[in-house]
Amino acid sequence: VADAESDLKESENPSDELKKALENAQKALDTAEANIETTRNLIKEKTANREKYVAAMLAINVDNATLDTKLVNGYKVVAYNFLQDTYNTEIKMKLAKEIYAFLENAIKVVDVPEKAVKATYERLIENYEHEFYTGSNTTTKVTYYKENNGSFKKFLIKSVNSDYGKTLETYDEALAVLKEEAKKYVEPIVRIYVASKAFDVLATKEEYKEYTKDTDNDYSYNEYYYGENSVRYAYQFDKLMNYFLAYEEVKAQMGGELTTDQQMQQAVTMAWQNIFGERVMTPELAAMGLMPTAAEHKAMLRGERPSNVYGQFFADPSTGLFSIDAVAMFLEQTQTNPQAQYLWGIMSKQAKLDKAISKYVALVQKAAYLNKLQVERSAKGVNEQYSGHYVAARYNTVADSLVTVSDSEALAHYKSHKSLYKQTPYRSIAYVEFEVAATDEDKTNIEAEAKKAAEEFAQAKDIVAFSRENRHVQIAQNYVTLNQLSTTEAAALGKGKFYGPELVTDEWRAARTVDVRNVPDTLSLSHVVLSYTDTALADSLYQAARKGASIADMASKYSIANDTAANGGKLGEIAYSALTPEFADALVGKRKGDVVSVTFGNAIQIVKIDDCHRPSKHYKVASMVYKQLPSQDTKRAVHNAASTFVSAAQQGDFNEAVKAQGLSTRTANIEQAMCSVRGIDGSSIEVVRW
Repeated sequence: VADAESDLKESENPSDELKKALENAQKALDTAEANIETTRNLIKEKTANREKYVAAMLAINVDNATLDTKLVNGYKVVAYNFLQDTYNTEIKMKLAKEIYAFLENAIKVVDVPEKAVKATYERLIENYEHEFYTGSNTTTKVTYYKENNGSFKKFLIKSVNSDYGKTLETYDEALAVLKEEAKKYVEPIVRIYVASKAFDVLATKEEYKEYTKDTDNDYSYNEYYYGENSVRYAYQFDKLMNYFLAYEEVKAQMGGELTTDQQMQQAVTMAWQNIFGERVMTPELAAMGLMPTAAEHKAMLRGERPSNVYGQFFADPSTGLFSIDAVAMFLEQTQTNPQAQYLWGIMSKQAKLDKAISKYVALVQKAAYLNKLQVERSAKGVNEQYSGHYVAARYNTVADSLVTVSDSEALAHYKSHKSLYKQTPYRSIAYVEFEVAATDEDKTNIEAEAKKAAEEFAQAKDIVAFSRENRHVQIAQNYVTLNQLSTTEAAALGKGKFYGPELVTDEWRAARTVDVRNVPDTLSLSHVVLSYTDTALADSLYQAARKGASIADMASKYSIANDTAANGGKLGEIAYSALTPEFADALVGKRKGDVVSVTFGNAIQIVKIDDCHRPSKHYKVASMVYKQLPSQDTKRAVHNAASTFVSAAQQGDFNEAVKAQGLSTRTANIEQAMCSVRGIDGSSIEVVRW
């Protein structure tokens, strides 16, 4: 619309085509907005339908609202896992519609089998009869008889009113309520069964009808209320839901959208670590009494007990120190902002677990010591010496023919050394690989894209801004010498020129200089490390060190870095190119004997330059890298070829399918507890279940 309006303004005598273009653009915009609104309404409608019904609530004993969420999220994950097997967007959309249709069938109100309702209804009546006629003891039984004049009907009316919040007066009304309750018991069990069957076979509508046709035999109260199926399906959905939510939490922390395979793999790993921390680490640490108390948590938020997690989130950008004001401002946001509340919950959980783990590690470290008996034995072993004589015969000087080993001796040896012969269970598998590599066409396209981007990179006035817009450009954190660069890159940058684009192995590379510093190649440093909360002490020691006070004495007395404190705070020789930006910036222009104060992470460091080499040029470099990766079309082509092979192998013979497509068979042994196949890169799938 904007382009069409601009064309009309610039034209002195607008043609009908220009006017038509604006009209068409406006129609397209109106249609798009209408589609957006329709989609929103559809989402609301479908979400409302899905939230109506819950599956197997009795099997896993949770409240309705929680189980609703579990079931819906479980469906989402199953659908996602199924859809990610194909790259074709059209196929994805088709399958998505089919899956959604199955879900609609699975969770909408189904005709609950009368036989199952009757069985449930009779069981409820039996429960009340058992309670009335037997009771838990004689006193209860007598009480029930007296209060209801020996009438079970009166007892039932009173019990139903009490249990279900009714004000019924007749026995028939009470029975009617129990029939309705029986139906409520059975409905979710029927639905979870139908939904699971639909997923198992991705049934067509005809097949779906076939599954639900013989309801009298398929669904009975006893089989699915007490049976294994509802529990098993509910457990599967529960597992999927827990992993799905953990993955969504990680995705939210990473910005909401994951665009690369590396980001997705990182999110998968973090989700697993979060589940492991929540399900395994937290309960065990809590059982040991190591989880932070409320008082400890408050101390962490006030900075009295440093927390790596809170330190990362609430650091003052100007100083790098933990800011209590930042915590207060964020907590104020949580009062009105749901997203802030959500983030606070995740952050607090991570901070508490991190603190508990650090306490556990400290306990283990402090528990490792030599006791008196070990010291005495060690001293005795060092101080006491023994002398003796021995005669040896080399094994290879004895002829094999002179030694015989009977079967009984071999068996006896085996029985007494069974552990040496224990074999790890394994499975042998045969597989084929379909390599996904860039084609010549892909390489040509990447070359053109890299060269075009290199021209823009060379002319960019603001390199930092350009690197934010182009994900292929990275600015190095450290300063390096020309010797640390490739020969061609060093030759160009050393003369102040732009490097590249050049094809190096399978990457198009280009680079330019961001900054140059004349600094020593290496420096000999000593330091004193203090907590970031000890600002007054740090300032005092810094001033004293500048006036000549001994860094070694300060380190041995005050430094919290035990490994260097014992050595007078000496860090030894460090290359300038290995320094972090904070230290590199602080040491620019400094000479032997100078002292600087550096705040880094959760510590303040007083650093002295003991010695330094002659200065030389160091470069901060911005690099552009375009890898020769396969395009989406190439990936689809390889995926389709693999799918064709899978179909042929499943319908016929694996080896025949390999031969027909001219492939090479590979073999691998998968030992117990292995979760991947050696030689296959990337994500692995479960091929053997032990």
